[in-house]
Order: sequence, then structure tokens, then C-alpha cells
Amino acid sequence: MQLNEMLSLSVGFTDPNEIPWKLQCSTGLLNICEMKHPTLTLDSVDRGMHLPATNLRLVDGWIPEFDVEMAEMLRPETRVLAIMNCYVRVFVIREMLRVLILDENVIEKVELVESAKQFELESLNLDSNRLTDISFVTKLTKLNVLSLRDNRLKHLDMSLFNNLRSLAYLSLISNQIKTLGTANMGLSPIEHLAIHRNHLTEFDTKGWRADNLTFLNIVGNRLRSINTVQFAKSFPSLKYVMYYENPWNCGQLESFQFYLQTRIISNFSYDNSLAQCYEDNVHRVALRLPELIDLSEDSLINLKTTVGALLFLTTRFAVRQDVVWDIRCNTGSPNICELNDVTLTADIADLRTFFPATNLRMIDGWIPVFDVTMAGMLRKETKVLVIMRCYVQYFVVREMLKVLILTSNAIRNLFGIANNQIADLNIKNWRAPNMTSFSVQVNKLQSINTVQLLEAFPRMSSFQYDENPWNCERLKSLQFYIKMRPHKVYNFTRRFATCHDRDMVNNVALKLPELIDLSERKLGDLGGRIRQLIEGNGEGKQLASLQFRVAKTQQILEKMSTGLGKLTLSVGFINPNEVLWELQCSTGWLNICELKYATLTDDVTGQGLLLPATNLRMTDGWIPEFDTKMAQLLRPETHTLVILNCYVRLFVIREMLRVLILDGNRVEKIDIFESGSPFEIQILSAENNQLTDLSFVSRLGKLESLGVNGNKLEVLKMHWFKNLRNLNILNLSSNKIKTIESAQMQSLPIEHLLLEHNLLTEFNTKHWQAHNLSY
Repeated sequence: MQLNEMLSLSVGFTDPNEIPWKLQCSTGLLNICEMKHPTLTLDSVDRGMHLPATNLRLVDGWIPEFDVEMAEMLRPETRVLAIMNCYVRVFVIREMLRVLILDENVIEKVELVESAKQFELESLNLDSNRLTDISFVTKLTKLNVLSLRDNRLKHLDMSLFNNLRSLAYLSLISNQIKTLGTANMGLSPIEHLAIHRNHLTEFDTKGWRADNLTFLNIVGNRLRSINTVQFAKSFPSLKYVMYYENPWNCGQLESFQFYLQTRIISNFSYDNSLAQCYEDNVHRVALRLPELIDLSEDSLINLKTTVGALLFLTTRFAVRQDVVWDIRCNTGSPNICELNDVTLTADIADLRTFFPATNLRMIDGWIPVFDVTMAGMLRKETKVLVIMRCYVQYFVVREMLKVLILTSNAIRNLFGIANNQIADLNIKNWRAPNMTSFSVQVNKLQSINTVQLLEAFPRMSSFQYDENPWNCERLKSLQFYIKMRPHKVYNFTRRFATCHDRDMVNNVALKLPELIDLSERKLGDLGGRIRQLIEGNGEGKQLASLQFRVAKTQQILEKMSTGLGKLTLSVGFINPNEVLWELQCSTGWLNICELKYATLTDDVTGQGLLLPATNLRMTDGWIPEFDTKMAQLLRPETHTLVILNCYVRLFVIREMLRVLILDGNRVEKIDIFESGSPFEIQILSAENNQLTDLSFVSRLGKLESLGVNGNKLEVLKMHWFKNLRNLNILNLSSNKIKTIESAQMQSLPIEHLLLEHNLLTEFNTKHWQAHNLSY
């Protein structure tokens, strides 16, 4: 950088032609700047300007055409761009963008920079615009998330997504789609498809193969029938389906619901008991015909194979030493055989035979040790294995299995399966990126390694862990990990996880594996980064310095790996008037520090101090009133704040917080910090306090999860929540609620509502509109 350029940074803009951009920039990891009310027109382009920040968010602006020339104003390092609530008719996508959010504009057309060979875009949001054509997506081959909610699409050819091999999430909610073209559609990787609130009269999936699809929402269309034969072939992994608010034919609705309830591998579906239907016998026959035709075609194609399989099942083995299996096999899909009262021991495994069916279900048997040798008896084509109510103490998992169900056995050594006797859960080498539900209920676990849990199941959303003899310190660590994950994790159970105190030696011993994994991961990450620096910075003194740092880092991490150090950051201050905070800070990605036994009173606020960490957890402290002055002690970058088991009567919420946990305090009142800025809070938990009023939540427009169980609420006014358009979870359990006032209630997006253990004598839902409520 030239001297005159450096000077210009300290004195302002020396060139009067330059535009002084007014920004608000974060100091956190994301490094994003916000510009409000921008006006970008052709004269801005003509002046050869660049937009001012690497990652940028433009709000409430005037940008009529973000064309090729204006796209060139983006800096080459830009990865994240958000344009929201602006006047934009045309937008051109640059090749280096990875996250692009274009919500609530008036975009009519999206184009791509023609000179680009490959686009890096992974997440694209185009909600609430005026799009009628999305053919541009065919070149966005790295796209993982695509949201097109509330546009003007009328016909959608699903073959547009054939080249998008990473597309997992597709939202087409609230368009005007009448037809879906699937004739030329290939194998789709989509896992989550939301196409509700459209105008579909037919949902034809004949040419569709979406083996990974687990969630489907077709609510609020004009469907009268679904071909269950096609449906089963197209969506073999489907677990969640929502289908109410359609004018179903009663016969077809009954057939569809029967199909959902009788799948061989049972599917958990949302409660669609509100689905209505209309009886018409003539239409019932007409709507049934396509399904009957498909069944006939399948029967003709599979007849030879089926007869051959049935003949094989009635014969005995030609070789005397071969085992004779007495089995029952279905002739449908999936091809699964059942083996009852089976006894499998080492002598059978020594015969070097194979199990009799590709997909197998064994019930009420004796299989003490299902070891490597016995696992070798499974056929390579086996994808589904079910073992229920058998005596199995040890189990080895084969690599080719896709579905493994081990229920109510006596397993002692296996990865987390409910209702067994597992005392040690080792998932260090488990990689299940698509697993969303995991249960370790009713075992003998005292501890679980949360580092391994995060790496093994990064997308886990349901985790059940109660009815284990947990160590109290390790249970607290597990529950804290669950609350701090970047996405919500539910524990769908009505029981409570309990724990048992042990001595300090036991606490440390159970913590050691987690510390060792943290050490190994940090050493690997740091070593890789330093190697890159060494390769990029040449030789000499700089290389020697880097090598010295590597050796020093290895020494530190070796100490951690032996369990001798939980990294404690004792922060010392040069100024003797400053408060000395004693902290323990995590070394992981969460970047959170814990402050125990904190005492915060008015004399602390008078010193003009700030609380010591960006993301903070305070436990067992004395904070009588966390008022407006005290709230200003929080650093502007703070997004996560946890206060547990402290004495707090009043709490004031700051605008920048996203996660706020206030459990087990004595909070009587919660107020809002008046700053004029919108509140970012998404998760609020205030369990086991003394709250009697929740009117403050009406200002928290981005709230997604609210937990206020264990308080003193007596009257619940549903209009408190009318502005909370993102609220999914509302937990009001264990209060003293006697009445619910819902006269002014509007449509709510709530999916999970808990009201157990209250004093309700009447549950009047006359004015309720909670179409998404599923639990």
C-alpha cells in the first residue's frame, strides 16, 4: 500500500468523486457489513467504484438493475451477499459467490455472468420476489440449498435440477405451480422438499427417483389422489409427509393413509388427522385406475423372478452340511425375509454359509456373539437387517448396510441403540452426515463424548438419552452441548434424564476421552494450517520461527491429551482499577467462556466495563438486576448468553443476542432494551423462573424457539405471539395456566406446543389457526 493511500485512510476521502459508504460491520467470524438505504444506478458503475466490503448486506435500497456491469462492482473476495427489501428487478450472479440471499425484493429475472466457467454458489434464497422462470439454476452445480418461496412460478420442470448433484433442500412454497414435469428427471439427491400452498391438481412421480428424500410437504394444494405404487418407488426413504388441506377423494385418502401406516420399514409421519375428503364413487374408480395399471405392469415384470424365488424357498439344500433355514419371505417391495426362533452360534459360522435372504428380519432368537465371522455370513447385497427380541451381547456392523434395526436385545457393545445394556458408546470413527435421529435411551451410559457426537452426527435433530445412570457433570456437559449446537436438537420424551454424583476422580476420568479428542483435532487443524504457512512463506528465519511454534504447540497439546489441562484462561488486566474476571474458555468452534460465582451489582456498571467474552456463560452467581445499564456491559459482538442457577430478578434483553438461556434463576420480569434496532434473538429459554407475564415476546420477531416451562404463568394471551412468524417451538409446561385467551389470535407457524402439567379446565381452539402444528 502506498504512503498516500495509508494517509487517506486516516484523514478521509481525498478524492471528491469517491463515495463515502456508510456501513455497520461485524467484528466476528463472519466479517459482514450492512449498508442501509443504498442507491446504486448506472452513474455508480460509470465512476469505477467497488462495493465497500468483502461480505455485504444491503437493506431497504434502490437498485433497479443489478446487471453485469454492476455485478463487477463486487470485490473478487466476496463470498456472502444479502440484498433484502430493495427495489431490484434484474439480478446477475457472479461466479465467486457462495451464499446469496435476495429475499423480499421485486426480482423478475435472474441471469448468470456468461464469462464464468464454474459457479461456487452453495446457498441461494430468492423468497418473496416475482420470478416466473428459474432455468438459470442448471449451471449452479454446487447448489445445496435453494429457496424460491412466494414467487410466480406456474410450471416447473424438475429436470432443471438434474445437474445439481448436491441439492439437499428445495423450497417452492406459496407459488402458483399447477404442474410438475418429471418425465426427464434423473436420480435426485433432494432430502427436503416443500411444495405446499400451490395449485397442484396432480402429483405424478412416475419418472422421479429421490432415494434420499426424507421430508415432503404437499399441504394446501388441489390434490384428490396420489398413486401409492409410484410414490413408494420414488420416495423409498420418506419419513415425514404432510398432506392435509387438499380436496381428497375419500377412497384415495384412505388408500394413501393405509399405505403410510403399513410400510415394512415404518415411517414416522406428521399428524394429518385434520385431512378432509369428499366422497364420490365414480371418481373413486377413475382415480384408482392409474394405480391398478402400474400394479399390473409391475406384476408382469416381476412374475418370473417372484415364481423362481418362491420355488427356491420350498427346496432343501443339496449339500448335507448346509443349514436349512425355515423362513417366510414377502413378494413385494422391499424384498425381506423373516427368520423366527433362530439359534446362531460359532459352529454355524464355521460352516462358512450365508444367510438365506438379501434383506433379513430375525425375531426371538439366540445369537450371543454376532462377531466378524458371523457378520461375514451376510450377503454383500444386504441393505436391510432387523434383529428384534433376541439375545445378542456383541454386534459387529457390516459396511454395506443402509438400514439396521436392533430393538430390545441384550446388546452390551454397539453404537447407541435404545433398550440395551450399553455402558460405553464409542463413535469416534462413525460418519453419518445424513442421520437426523439418534437414541441411547435405557442403557447404562455414564458419559458420552460430545466431540465425537458432533463429528459423527452433524445434522442430528432428535436425540433421546434419558433413563441412563449419567454422571452429573457429564450430563450437564451433554445438555449444554445440545443447547449450543448451531441448529435445534429435540429430545422427544416425557421422561427426565437423571444423574448420579461421583467423586472428582470419576468426573475427570470420564472427561479424559473428550479432552484427548479435542487435543488431536486441534493438533491436526493447527499442524495443517502451519504447514500451509511454511509452504507459502519460504525459508530462513520465518521458517525457523514457524517450526518453533509447531514444536511449542505440540508440547501444549500433548499435555492436554494426557488429561492434565483443561485450558483455563485467567485474564489479567494492566489497569488495577479493572475487574479481574476468572474464566474458563472453550478451545473449540463455539468460542464460549464460563464465569462462575459472578457478582454483578451497580458498582460494577459504574466503572464503564464490558463483560469479558463475546459468548458468555455465567453460573451460580449474584446478579439481582440485569437492567439496562447492566445489559450495556455486553459486548456488541455477543450472540450467545447463558445464565444458569444465578439470583436474577430482572433481565433486559439486548438486540444483538441470538441465543439466550436463562434457566434456573429467579427471574420475575423480562424487559426489552430500547435501542431502535430489530431484535435478532432466535432461541430463548427461561425455564424454572418466576415469570407471570410474557408480553415482552411480541417484540422478538425472529424468535424460533421459546421455552418458559416451570414458571408462574396463570393467564396465557395468545396475541403475545401474533408477530412471531418464525416461532416453531413453544414450551409452556409446568406453569399454573388456568385460561388461554385466544380471541385476538392470528395464524401461528408453531409446530411443537407443550402445555402439560398446568391447571387448564378448558381447551378452546375456536380462533386458532395453527396449520403447521404437528406435536
